[in-house]
Amino acid sequence: MAPPDGADDSGGEGAGRLNRIRDEYVRRSDLDGRVHRLESSIKDLREEHRETSKETTRRLDAIIASLAKNNA
Repeated sequence: MAPPDGADDSGGEGAGRLNRIRDEYVRRSDLDGRVHRLESSIKDLREEHRETSKETTRRLDAIIASLAKNNA
């Protein structure tokens, strides 16, 4: 006969519950680490985007200034 829900054959209901808690903790810990890495990557991407936007704006300003000078 199968053990009751939440139990396993190795030590009764308590061991099954402990195994389940351990597995959930490990998954949560892994997830926390992955979320932290994603947050860090997003932060890096935002910084790169800001730098690229500033450089693009600087270049566009230079083009506009050059065109204004040539048309004056």
